[in-house]
Amino acid sequence: MFELARVHTRADDFAAYLSAIESHEPVEIDEAMFMYWLEVLPPKTPQSPDVEPRGMGGLWKRPDGTVQRYSFAQAEGQEELTAFWRTKDDDGSVRYFAQRMPIVNVE
Repeated sequence: MFELARVHTRADDFAAYLSAIESHEPVEIDEAMFMYWLEVLPPKTPQSPDVEPRGMGGLWKRPDGTVQRYSFAQAEGQEELTAFWRTKDDDGSVRYFAQRMPIVNVE
């Protein structure tokens, strides 16, 4: 599980989120941010040998070799895709994440 310094919220941290996502590292977001990105653009299917599509989401092999399940991916035009996913902690709480993929949207 990721231990990140902050949770970017839709209400207060939108600009900071846009800057943080450029790092290509996982960024923790709140549910409102997750839902915003799910609704603002149609999900994209990454065209890459490092992705195994499964519905809107799939499995993505990161550059470090680890495999991440994601719920959906998005891009606006011909830019790198961003993967979004959620996890459930042992205590039942849900956490939301985003990470820029080194895969350019071709649709």
